[in-house]
Amino acid sequence: MIEKNVIDLKTIVKLCECTITKDIWYNDSECTKRFKLEFSRFAEELGYQVQPNQQNRKEFLTIDMVWWSNDRLVAAIEHENAPGSDPIADEWKKLVYVDADYRILISYCSRADLRKDWLRRAGKIISRNPRVKEAYFYLLLGDETVWGFRGYEFDTSGILIDRYSQW
Repeated sequence: MIEKNVIDLKTIVKLCECTITKDIWYNDSECTKRFKLEFSRFAEELGYQVQPNQQNRKEFLTIDMVWWSNDRLVAAIEHENAPGSDPIADEWKKLVYVDADYRILISYCSRADLRKDWLRRAGKIISRNPRVKEAYFYLLLGDETVWGFRGYEFDTSGILIDRYSQW
């Protein structure tokens, strides 16, 4: 059974904005380093074990970061900051099939038309997955035109049920 929503969309958007700031936005290695540091710190504050960590640098099933609690996979998180990639076709599809309470993709998209397409496709991928259990699906998209993040939440049928941004 999924535990109370302690990792809400608003919290993750704010964590992204504090972690991936304007000064490192275009620096891939620094962006990844800061993501791993701050998201690991947040997970540990909530009492979760983090993988990969400093002792075990291997990714779990090629997922960038996972959070564990008592042998249960709490969160699977992908951070895709490669320009020109299609994070919905690659990373989102992978997350939908992982058995985690929270499935979170953080990526970047400043174009409104592309963002609309990504949201449509993200919902469709969830709706076509017969293995989806009760879970939180968060898609966070950084936008350099406003230097911030937009957060989107989907239900298990692929319907967009919430959105959040600080601007």
